[in-house]
Amino acid sequence: MENKFAQYKNLSLGKQKPQEVSEKELEDALNSFVARNTSFEEVDQASELGNIVNIDFEGFVDNEAFEGGKGEQYDLELGSNTFIPGFEDQLVGYRKGDLVDVNVTFPENYQAENLKGKPAVFKCKVNAVKVKKEAKLDDELAKQNGFNNVDELRLAMKKEMEHHNEQLSLNRFFDKLCEHLISNSEIEVSKEQEEASLENVLAYYSQMVSQYGMNLEQYLQMANKTMDEFKKVIHPEVIKGAKVNIILEHVAKEENLEASESEVKNELEKIKNYYHLTPEQLEEFKKKNLESFTKEITKRKASEFLILNNN
Repeated sequence: MENKFAQYKNLSLGKQKPQEVSEKELEDALNSFVARNTSFEEVDQASELGNIVNIDFEGFVDNEAFEGGKGEQYDLELGSNTFIPGFEDQLVGYRKGDLVDVNVTFPENYQAENLKGKPAVFKCKVNAVKVKKEAKLDDELAKQNGFNNVDELRLAMKKEMEHHNEQLSLNRFFDKLCEHLISNSEIEVSKEQEEASLENVLAYYSQMVSQYGMNLEQYLQMANKTMDEFKKVIHPEVIKGAKVNIILEHVAKEENLEASESEVKNELEKIKNYYHLTPEQLEEFKKKNLESFTKEITKRKASEFLILNNN
């Protein structure tokens, strides 16, 4: 079947203006910024709730160490309820160098099947006790973060939030545009195109779960799903992604959109700087990824074309 593409220019689908940044949103962002700049000072005193204890620990069930129960140089805020109930309370009142046996029982709804409801002992060593040093929103804090004063920091943060809202608005419009083009086109997805889209979607979810310190396989194990079951769940997303790619390739071809040498060079320079690549590593990256990398730039230009030529 030959693909039939819908009209992709001069469509009126309702492009909305970005949401304005309210004073409350800005103040909340500034408060979060201050919180992120909180520092910790090591002290020679017994630990209290609210302190940070840096610990080495290893967990045992029935005198056997279990997988995932060991850590070193871990900063734990006492009272944060980061660990299972009862763990943090038992680390109150200790100093640097103290050895502590923490006795707990895993909850019945704990994610690891082999640990549900089991009593455990965590052998801990306290490496340090730290107290919080709350930051203040003042010129000194602003200067520590590269600004001349609080007003300059506030203005920069507002501009960043406005840019975020603008991108959010454009992304929503692009999604709406893609839904329209897919619904009004007849597109056949080949096995190869589907597999390429699946790879992209899996990479996206892998990146998402990595923010929580796990890989996709670990996440699926916690969710009691197999990879095959997960692939079935994301199949509509995969097909949609493949069709969007086909549409973008069509637009790029029709509008003679290509990635120029300077655009490719600039993007490669960004990657080199972001990942701190040596010239040799950059050359290796180019050998393996230049073709797909160039296609991504072209598809991005097609996306920008669609957004600019519809409303």
